Amino acid sequence: MIDDRIAFVGGINYSAEHMSDYGPQAKQDYAVRVEGPVVADILQFEVENLPGQSPARRWWKRHHQAEENRHPGEAQALFVWRDNEEHRDDIERHYLKMLTQAKREVIIANAYFFPGYRLLHAMRKAARRGVSVKLIVQGEPDMPIVKVGARFAL
Repeated sequence: MIDDRIAFVGGINYSAEHMSDYGPQAKQDYAVRVEGPVVADILQFEVENLPGQSPARRWWKRHHQAEENRHPGEAQALFVWRDNEEHRDDIERHYLKMLTQAKREVIIANAYFFPGYRLLHAMRKAARRGVSVKLIVQGEPDMPIVKVGARFAL
């Protein structure tokens, strides 16, 4: 979060495996720069996920308000997160909604993409309606289980 106006979301990992001198096997990550109304949602998520009543949480609530940043641009964005408790299927639910409503193009960029039957069905259905469905995934997965999952999913 920069000045409560700009957020970067995605993977920004720093490790030896991400350095260019690691050679052709170096891992690559991507992040998206976000501005506009969705920044308030990202900021709210950050505040809500600071530990309990910690001084950091109280300070963030007092000093970080993104309301003045609610000026829509030309694109639409939605900040959705996943956890293993209350938000297990939120991302898939939004993918399904997006695929159902799309008129021209859908681009899904996801390093660990394991679509279930419903999602695969929605992707096929959108493509049959004439929607260009594009999927951006890892070229060479960094974990063996991802390689196995990708082989069966796509």
